[in-house]
Amino acid sequence: MFGVAAAATKSAAAPSKSPRSIFAEADITDDAGIGAVTGLVGCETQPVAIIAIAMFKISGEFRQTLLSKSSMSISFADGNHSLSIERPCLYLVATPIGNLGDIGNRALAVLKQADIVLAEDTRTSLRLLEHYGIKRPLESFHDRNESARVAALITRLTTGSLAVALISDAGTPLISDPGFRLVRAAHEANILIRAIPGPSSILAALTSAGLPTDRFVFEGFLPNRDGPRRAHLATLRNEARTMIFFEAPHRIHETLGDLLAEFGPDREICVARELTKHYETLYRGSLTDVNARVVADPNGNRGEFVIVLSGSAASIAEASTLKLLRILLKRMSQRDAIETAAEISGLGRNELYALALTLRRAEED
Repeated sequence: MFGVAAAATKSAAAPSKSPRSIFAEADITDDAGIGAVTGLVGCETQPVAIIAIAMFKISGEFRQTLLSKSSMSISFADGNHSLSIERPCLYLVATPIGNLGDIGNRALAVLKQADIVLAEDTRTSLRLLEHYGIKRPLESFHDRNESARVAALITRLTTGSLAVALISDAGTPLISDPGFRLVRAAHEANILIRAIPGPSSILAALTSAGLPTDRFVFEGFLPNRDGPRRAHLATLRNEARTMIFFEAPHRIHETLGDLLAEFGPDREICVARELTKHYETLYRGSLTDVNARVVADPNGNRGEFVIVLSGSAASIAEASTLKLLRILLKRMSQRDAIETAAEISGLGRNELYALALTLRRAEED
């Protein structure tokens, strides 16, 4: 159970049982349970019933009947959260990255009540909506038509006072997906924007990787061709933050080879394949080890990949030393600061002197 209960308007004559107790006692998959829900929807003292269908195995006409009787407000079991659709408003709705059970209650509520759902691929999104019994107008919105569609969508949002939901094929909209231009235009037109957070392959991979999470950078997809890809990776050799990349299955072997060449055999890496899906796999270890395991795996070039690469240890150490020097220089002379930093870090005085000069110049600039 998802912990979602029905909510309804108050009336003077309360029913003998609350909506929550009806759901708790009824088996919604059998005739008696369906009868209980139908009675709740039609009860005169409860004229508006909210049915959270994600928790029930209901299909067909009855599922659509329940959906059609839903109101604009949903109350959750803890009694502290509610959602009312706002108009005009652009909703950015996160959808599952693989496992359909990962969708949020707010996402379902918005998709069910939106006037328009903008989808990267309407065929993919139609299957998603049908799974949850949602019938809303679907319109295509992708990289190739985004620029041409933005102005008209903003006009429709404002003049029609619409609630528009933007979704991607999977995960959080705008992350390596279209939508940036629309969101910026909505801000410029003073249209309300609401993010409905949820699944994200970036965060799922990062938190599963066992690599530092305090500072990280998302690089998206690397260039398709070998030369530009290697050139871009070369600019990241001294990056201290954990790096995250997307990669396509037909390029994963070549990309891992390039990472090995640019970052060396011992850099830590985690390659996440098919996150949240049946064949979810994490390959973790050194670049040498992971590269060999992915190449040896018959399924190592199938599915969707997120690569999490550790930052440069030398850059991390330098960043820590700079932080230490910055603190010491505020409290003592440069000579004493360098002497103290040398004792703490084990670095040579000449190297620390150069770092101190770098800090001085940065302050002067």
